[in-house]
Amino acid sequence: MPYKIVKVVGGYKVGLVDGGKMSNGKRFLSNKVLTKKQAEAQKKAVEISESNKEKKNVSKSNGTVRRRRKVEKKQTPLPTKKKY
Repeated sequence: MPYKIVKVVGGYKVGLVDGGKMSNGKRFLSNKVLTKKQAEAQKKAVEISESNKEKKNVSKSNGTVRRRRKVEKKQTPLPTKKKY
């Protein structure tokens, strides 16, 4: 979705280019008023996030999405002194 920075009372907000509501029913991405620099950073972050969602790992053989497994780190016990 393309986004644009909109001037509002007190600063800027990031919304859709067409000015409509998003899928969550909100008109802007944030409720708070942002500075110009913060609004540009938010717009860039959302665009990057959405482009990453489109780049899912898709299997070429059957078109299913591969999910990555969570790898849990095993805790190794601390070395203890040997008693003789």
